[in-house]
Amino acid sequence: MLISGSVFLITGGASGMGRAAAEVLLQEGAHLTILDLQRPLQDANFQFGHDRVLFLQVDVTSEKDVLNAMDATKRKFGKLNGVLNCAAVFSTAPIYDFKTLEPHSKQIFMKILDVNLCGTFNVIRLAIGLLAENEPDADGERGIIINTSSKAGVIGMTSSLAKELKSWGIRVLDIAPGVSNDDFVDASAANMLPRTEKPSDFGQLVKCIIANQMFNGTSVRLTAT
Repeated sequence: MLISGSVFLITGGASGMGRAAAEVLLQEGAHLTILDLQRPLQDANFQFGHDRVLFLQVDVTSEKDVLNAMDATKRKFGKLNGVLNCAAVFSTAPIYDFKTLEPHSKQIFMKILDVNLCGTFNVIRLAIGLLAENEPDADGERGIIINTSSKAGVIGMTSSLAKELKSWGIRVLDIAPGVSNDDFVDASAANMLPRTEKPSDFGQLVKCIIANQMFNGTSVRLTAT
């Protein structure tokens, strides 16, 4: 798929890996719809007021929010070529804290599943209709969905969806990042490794995956270990 002129929707795109991917795709000539609960901070590296960027405050677990985002994307750009699911919440708590004698919070665990797994599924299911509207390119491709897997459920869903959507020319795969030095990761964990991934590493991998149509139905590990 050609990145230039294509339209990509990125969840969690206001910071971290989602923002890094947005920067790379914008530089390559793409149009972007960026979804995030938090409003982005402006800096010299990226302009959310760019005429090729639409930013929307969206809860990825909300059907209403995501449907509105799809409608807004269609109105502004006329199409949707790809989806990049980066919205996520994290916890570094152990399953049992032997110092406090407290088990991991079930509430936190359910929140992680709701956003990282169910939110990813919600965005995918509501985006497929727009992707399927595209005319296939010379290689038969209509669209691409890239998930960021923090749970085995995302990896399993990716494989199943790739098989289901292959006949429609829609690729589905996921990136499994290692420890990154973005805002979400505990610095103590990052210091244990010889090299941590930078958000820009993620952005460059997204670019490579979009351009290479041989990537489909697989989980690509992004780790220096």
